[in-house]
Order: sequence, then structure tokens, then C-alpha cells
Amino acid sequence: YYALTAFARRAPVWVSMTLWHMARNPLQYSWLILLLVLVSGIGILATTVGATLDRSYEERIRYEVGADVRVSGLPAYFGRRDGGIKNIYGSLDGVDTLSLALRSGGRVGSGDQGVPFSLLALESEGFDVWYRDDFSTVPLNNLLAQLGRQDPVEPILIPENATQIRIWANPAEYYQLVFLWIVLQDQTGRTRIVTMQELGFPGWHLMSANLPDDMVGPLRVLAIQINEPGFGAVGTVGSAVFDNLHAVIGSTGEEVLLDDFENNLDWIPLATSAIRSDELVLVSDVVHDGESAAWFSFGKETNRGTRGFRRASGNGRIPVIASSSFARAAGASRGSVLIVGVSAGLVPIEVVDVVEYFPTMDPIGGGFLIFDLPTLLSYVNGLNPIAEAGVNEFFLSADDDDGLKVFRQVSALVRNQGHVTGAQPELEALEQNPLITAGWRAMVIAAMLIIVFTAGLGYVVYLLAFTERSIGEMAALRSLGLSSKQTAGLIGLEHLMVAFIGLGIGTWAGFQMSRMMVSAVTLTDSGGRVLPPFVLTTDWTIMGPLYGVLLLIFVGALYSLGRRMIHLDLHRLSRFEG
Repeated sequence: YYALTAFARRAPVWVSMTLWHMARNPLQYSWLILLLVLVSGIGILATTVGATLDRSYEERIRYEVGADVRVSGLPAYFGRRDGGIKNIYGSLDGVDTLSLALRSGGRVGSGDQGVPFSLLALESEGFDVWYRDDFSTVPLNNLLAQLGRQDPVEPILIPENATQIRIWANPAEYYQLVFLWIVLQDQTGRTRIVTMQELGFPGWHLMSANLPDDMVGPLRVLAIQINEPGFGAVGTVGSAVFDNLHAVIGSTGEEVLLDDFENNLDWIPLATSAIRSDELVLVSDVVHDGESAAWFSFGKETNRGTRGFRRASGNGRIPVIASSSFARAAGASRGSVLIVGVSAGLVPIEVVDVVEYFPTMDPIGGGFLIFDLPTLLSYVNGLNPIAEAGVNEFFLSADDDDGLKVFRQVSALVRNQGHVTGAQPELEALEQNPLITAGWRAMVIAAMLIIVFTAGLGYVVYLLAFTERSIGEMAALRSLGLSSKQTAGLIGLEHLMVAFIGLGIGTWAGFQMSRMMVSAVTLTDSGGRVLPPFVLTTDWTIMGPLYGVLLLIFVGALYSLGRRMIHLDLHRLSRFEG
């Protein structure tokens, strides 16, 4: 009240008169304000609920598919990493990009009682997927770039004409049933174990194995492992020193040195437990040749029956993106280091970022982890080539307007070997569903017509009633010297303020009603929660023009009223009043 009084003293007379008039009898505007609140609230409700549900249905499809076409549930033989998938499906007419993926699950920790989670390993370079900005605080491209941030290490390549691989070993003592394995990978990505003899008795001795001739060279050394029957914490505790890993050329018998373990030790012990019990260092007191050798100390914990070390640099951890639900369940955060168990064994990970949602992944329960596919496959297949993992899913991005054509081609090729989903076919089916999109559009159109008619008629009736009630007051003000412009300003300010107050409160109320209503109806067909969560969306292409039409009606009615008040016959009114 005091602020209004102070403002009224300094404001122009037509503004002061308007404010005093409205403050003196505010209830005279109540029925018009309530009418405008009702109609504008209904308009916001109709356009917001409809637009939100339309967007939610579309985003549910895009979240489920991820790209234009998604092929999932592929059998193991279908997803072998021999380049066949990319050669066949990547060359289809209309295909822009193809990204391979592996979908699986795992548990946190080295035991079977850890928090379960789902995982998706994808090709982080060039992965083209639908993504919403509120899924994470970091853009998608920056997220995926973090998955491939491992320090590069020069691979150990075996000459193509080599027939044997050898290494010098010196165990600290005799370990019964402890065998030495070398894990190899060929150019197609397939991995294979070559088994050498038992570690044997203490003292330097040469261990060797023949190289497989059915792999595509040049072969690459992934890991050196020791294998012992049994799982869990039942392994023999001990140590061994290794030196001069080399290959033998079959035709000449020439020995080619692969790693002499002299300067840089680009090897990392395999993860066997949350607390590292294995150690790999260079030593100089026990060597076969040169100045140093690799000393490997192993504990009783095993990784699916194996221990050893793999080719890597730095800390050897695999970067992952975690869902916030996984972070809560596992007590992790950005930068956390964990051990997780997957089907092939234990994997050391580092959480490089946290997201709320990721396409095709459900964050409920233990959440999910996102891996880089080549990095994960290189690790797990080097860990356990017997249970070699391969891709079981892939995503296709189509050229403009070719989504349906690509979907049909892929469906014809996959047949019953996997499940094919396409974004465009499902969106077209959604568009034709009368109970979803078409139904809301019909309701919105009907609501807009009712709103324009009701609000326009109500405002005109209100102004007519105001004219009959206030014509004497306006005549008195005109006779006291109120100019035509001041009269027009007084009338316009008073009644436009009433209109804006009604429309403003109605708009706010409409958003609140929409939020409550959408929360109740955004459920899946089975009654489950919607992924991704809905984003409240108003169709301003409808509400904007609607407000514009109402404003034109209001201004037109005020213009007519203002002209009448400005051209009052004061002499006739004074005789009539007298």
C-alpha cells in the first residue's frame, strides 16, 4: 500500500487514477479474471499435455532404438569380429554409419554378491546416436571421447613367417600344475591361447609353443598368463622371473626379439581382486640376458583361474561412463577406481564421467556402465580367449529420409537371427494412432475455438458493463480537464492489466495442471516408468497465435470503448445528470 501510494504521487495522472480506481474496488474485476484464468489454463493444459505426450512417445522410440535402426539379440556366431557385419550391412543403400556394440551385464567387485549392473560397449569413435542434453552435463561427443583416452602402447607384433614363440622363465620354486600361457590376437580381432609347459623347477629354462597357422597375421601378443586349476582364492602363492620374449622364424631358425624387459615395462598385472595382490617390476639381480628382467609375484586370488600380466601402459584401467544410479549403488563418483566382474572375468575400471541416462540403457537398480568396444574386447578376450566375446548388437544411421528403406533391407537380411527395430516405422505408426497423436490434436483444436469464443465474448460483455457503470465517472473526469490521450491511457491501462493478470495466472495454473496430469499418464503399456522421463513441452505454435488473437480482440474492444469515452457529449450528460 505504501509503495503504491509513493508511486501514485510521482506517476502521470492517468496512471495514478488507474491504480487508485483498481485499488478502491478490486472485486469488480474478479469474474473477468476468473474467466481468463479458466480459459487460458485450459489452453495451456491442452497444448502442453498434448505436446508433452507427443514428444514423450517420440523420445521413447528414439531412446529404445538409439539410432535409425538397431539390431539386437544377435547370436554369438553372427557377431564374430571378422568384419562381416560392417561389410554386409554397412554397404547397404541408404546407410550412413554403422556402429558395433556388445550388450551384457556384470557385478561390482570380485565376488558373486556385488551390485548387478548392465553394460554397453560401443565404438566410441563415430558412434551416431540420438541424445538429449539433459542426460548429462557434458555433451555426447565429449563423453565418448573420454572412453578412448588410454595411453597408447606400441603393440608387440610377431613376424608373419614365425612358427614358434619362446620366453625364458625362472620360477622361485616348483609349482605343481601351474602352466604358462601366451595370449595372441590376429588382424581380425580373434584371440587364441598358446599353451607352454609347466613353469617347472627353479632356474632359467626356455619355454616355447608353436604358433597357430589358422590365424591372420601378423599376430599380436596380448598377455602372458599362468594358469592353475580352480577358481577364486585357491591359487598357489609364488613368483617367477621372465626374460627375452622372442619368436623363431621357421625357415631359417632366426630368433626375433619381441621384448627384452630392459627399459620400459609396458605390462600391467591382471586384476584378480579389489585389493591388488599381484606385482610386476623390473629386477636386475636375477636376469638371463641383459641388465634386467620382469619379476612377477602372484597371490592366491585368481581371475577365472588365471593370473598374469597384459600389454598396457599407465595404470591399465579401462575408462567407463557410469549412470548416476550405478554410482549411488556402488558408492562411486567421477574418478573412482573399481573392479567389476563380467562374463569373461574381472575388469579394472575408472569412472571418467557420470550420466543420468543413455539411449537403450535402463538406469533402474544397479544402473549401467558404458565401455569403449575395442578396449573392452581387447581386454576380456585377452583375459579369457576360450569364452571369446563378440558383438551382439549394432546401430545403423541412415541418410536423410532413408530410414524406412534401410529398416526393410536389414530386416530381410537378419530375419529371425536377431531383433530389428527402426525409428521411422515406429514413428509413422505413432502418427497414425488415433488414440495418441490424432486424439490430442482434435481436443486441442476444439479447446482453442472454445477459448477464443468464451474469452472474447466475456471481455466484450465486461467492457459493455463497464461502460454503463462508469460513463458518469469518465464524463466527470473529462469535464475536469482530462485530455483525450490521458483518457485512452487510463482505459487501456486498467483493462489490459486485468487481461494480463488473468492470462498470467491462468498460464501458471495451466502449467501446474499439466505437470500433475502428465505425471499420471506417462506410463508404458505395462504400467512401468517411461524412459526417458518426459520434458514438459508447450506447443507455442498454437498458444502463441491464440494469445495474439485474444490480444487483438481485447485491443479492438478497448479501442471502441476509448473512442466512445473520448467523444462523450458532456453537455447532454450534464443535463441528463442534473
